Amino acid sequence: MAYSLSNNDGSRHKTNIAVLARELEKNVSPAEEISEPSATVIDRMSLVQKLKGNDQTFLQLAESTVSQ
Repeated sequence: MAYSLSNNDGSRHKTNIAVLARELEKNVSPAEEISEPSATVIDRMSLVQKLKGNDQTFLQLAESTVSQ
């Protein structure tokens, strides 16, 4: 089975999201106003990586986050 955020052993799947972000931002300029309807894209892997959970499984990372 393939997971988007983790490997089969529970370790975090590492991707190079910066390459995708640069490609998406290449031809986009900041908006002065955001019209309705609108959407927000959140890079959850970036949030997970900021938790400094190196060499932890998702279970360990979740347990340490909840216990803080």
